[in-house]
Amino acid sequence: MFTILAAKENDLSSAKKWFEEQAIEVNVLEELLPFIMFLRVEETIMGYIAYVFNDDDTCVLTQLYVCPQIRGHKYGDTLVRSVMNLLSRRGFDVLLAKRESAFSEFLVHFGFDNAPHEDYLSIPSIDAFFKQPCKGSKG
Repeated sequence: MFTILAAKENDLSSAKKWFEEQAIEVNVLEELLPFIMFLRVEETIMGYIAYVFNDDDTCVLTQLYVCPQIRGHKYGDTLVRSVMNLLSRRGFDVLLAKRESAFSEFLVHFGFDNAPHEDYLSIPSIDAFFKQPCKGSKG
């Protein structure tokens, strides 16, 4: 069983330990706290996604990571969809990610396309994205 939950302050110590174990450098985890979700598999952190809101009311994915031993099981998709669902409920309709991020290839496979701005990939309409059948769906 897995869960995806927004990080809370009481997650800090276990999150810091996990980031160290994964050799992931996070300068100021406390600053990410309101904007990070953890993937937990059997109560163990196995991945995360982080995002920021820009001044122009857009949201940008800044980090995405799933432990190598569980990749290929759609957990990355689930993390991105969790952020998209949160944004949709809050009235946002566009999600961006830096084109040169470590996870940009995954995002293109996921369904991000070329944004009008050359530095970003985007989901130009979250609502339209959710209305499409999932990849692999017969409907």
